[in-house]
Amino acid sequence: MAPIDHATPRASNPARILIVDDHADTASILVRALQRAGFAVETAANCDAALYASSITPFDLFLCDIGLPDCDGWELIGRLRLQRPTKAIAVSGYGTDADVQRSLDAGFLAHLTKPLDLRRLIDTIRQALDGDGNERLLSDHVPAIE
Repeated sequence: MAPIDHATPRASNPARILIVDDHADTASILVRALQRAGFAVETAANCDAALYASSITPFDLFLCDIGLPDCDGWELIGRLRLQRPTKAIAVSGYGTDADVQRSLDAGFLAHLTKPLDLRRLIDTIRQALDGDGNERLLSDHVPAIE
């Protein structure tokens, strides 16, 4: 993972991000990196916790692992979108062409494969937050050569 630029100016009203990941160490690293980048960050370890958090807090963006214990991230994004318009980025160890396409088809704006490049993640988050939520962003996945 690349180091983070700690000189990033803090917004007076930072974007609220929910990290949905059942791996505590990964979630902790992401929280620290995103807080340093100026975002307000919360975590949920499973789908039920993410749905509950979303019902009480309007998040600007979701970073969602695909392999979760009680549902997969693809199902979760669909359920979140039933509550309100949702911007989300898939962050997963699943990285085949089919996984990336399934994430985009489910409504994720991008699919980043673990291990993450934190600079790339933060750039992708900023692009997602600046957009209208309908454009797909580049993934870090390199398609297989046919």
